[in-house]
Amino acid sequence: MNNVFPSLIGRTLKDENGKEIGRIVSFIIDSSGNVREVLIESKSEMLVRYPVERLKYSQEDVFLVFDVERRVEEICEKMPVLLKKREILESLFKNKEILPEIYESLSAEIDK
Repeated sequence: MNNVFPSLIGRTLKDENGKEIGRIVSFIIDSSGNVREVLIESKSEMLVRYPVERLKYSQEDVFLVFDVERRVEEICEKMPVLLKKREILESLFKNKEILPEIYESLSAEIDK
């Protein structure tokens, strides 16, 4: 388990606008010991789970980022690799080093 997670228990979770969502009460781990979700007690005293990937934390605050922002960050991290793969694939196809069927298949995989 990441060492920072236990220190977040009991802290207030806010949305990106600073509005209080609730209090962090626990973390849920999988069978491999990886932290997967954060368990929040909402202001209405309901327990709600969120993926830990949506947490952003600092010394002062813990925020739950919008899922769209998290996806954008993931895409931005993957983009240079995808562009390089596309460039290599185009070069192989242009130089007739791979068959059109293989090009189409690999191209479809990159575009996913």
